[in-house]
Amino acid sequence: MLILLSFPSPEGELAAAHGANVVYRPGLAEADPDTVARELLAVAPDVVVTLTPLPDTALAAWRAARGGARTLVIDASCPDASGTASSGTESSRTDDALRLAERFWI
Repeated sequence: MLILLSFPSPEGELAAAHGANVVYRPGLAEADPDTVARELLAVAPDVVVTLTPLPDTALAAWRAARGGARTLVIDASCPDASGTASSGTESSRTDDALRLAERFWI
């Protein structure tokens, strides 16, 4: 499973800490829809973890290019499944999102 983190973290430390299956693209949060689509097609992740909504056109292009393979988008800005807010740190949100991706990808 290849995971794309699409938001900034302190000096990219979070992506580096999670290994080769995590690709770090912090600029996608502010990128235009065409750039987001190009990155999703180039990286071809199975999972995207984001703090902001991704453009519908970019998501449609990514999903179409995957030819029916599973895709998962995790909004790490949302409260956790128990309904309580996360601690608010980028590290905990990312760790929670990666655990969620692993749980649902099996």
